[in-house]
Amino acid sequence: MKQAALILFAILAFGYLITKPKPNSDSKPSQSTSESHGNIASGSFELAVQNKETVLVDFWAPWCGPCKTMNPIIAKISDDYSDDVSVYKVNVDDYPQLAQKYGVRGIPTFLIFKNGSLVATEVGAVGRKGITRHL
Repeated sequence: MKQAALILFAILAFGYLITKPKPNSDSKPSQSTSESHGNIASGSFELAVQNKETVLVDFWAPWCGPCKTMNPIIAKISDDYSDDVSVYKVNVDDYPQLAQKYGVRGIPTFLIFKNGSLVATEVGAVGRKGITRHL
């Protein structure tokens, strides 16, 4: 009986491992519905920040409750300011080195760059006004 249970467990575990979705680490980050609002890879981060007049960067994680609260707010800001501001998202689980470089210790963290220089940082679910006052 124990042997049958062990075999069944092994079969189920093997089935899970071969059907589990694998992260696609070699693909480029996807753009969201708005061209100025998308995910950004660490290699293109500096280029995006330097080549745009005003950039809002959202450091987030999929498991973060306050990040989920801010997602629709950031999307609306991206749409409302699409002519003037580029909005990017950086998943701190995928790019911890980028989060560390900019001193991100809590999420969500929002960095606002103007002409390549960091001009403001906001941490937490600060709402629309907490972000737009820097734009």
